Amino acid sequence: MFSNKIALTSAILAVASIASAAPLDSRAPPAGCSEAARFGTFSVQPASAKIGDELTVTYTQKCADYANIHPTSLTLTLGANQIPFAVIEENKAYPGDGKTLTFTTTVPDTYAPAHVDPSKLNLWGTIKFNQPGPKGKEATHLYNFSQNFALTQ
Repeated sequence: MFSNKIALTSAILAVASIASAAPLDSRAPPAGCSEAARFGTFSVQPASAKIGDELTVTYTQKCADYANIHPTSLTLTLGANQIPFAVIEENKAYPGDGKTLTFTTTVPDTYAPAHVDPSKLNLWGTIKFNQPGPKGKEATHLYNFSQNFALTQ
């Protein structure tokens, strides 16, 4: 009888631990809305260019409602070693949830700092979005995408 009580108690504890390990939000993400994609997707083509060459920038946020990330704008900067040194486009308005922002711009008349190899630069796409904080007040947040870029002569 004592061993039956231990077995029953063990079974109840096992079920309770499994139940408490379940995620709070058990809804499955929509197709294409993995954790990695919750901020959207960003790309710039080509990955190497000279001053004055055209760049095509593309940003899409298809998971806005699921991730509660509704971008309002995108800023494109050029930099190296995690430090931006030139703004290429600032606060380009994002057209809305699920839409694609595509625009062309040109590589600015700039140079990499003397200590930086111009073939090892980065382009950053920074989205701006608002979300409520822990007390419910809206706060503006930023998220950076990074892509390798080479400034050629």
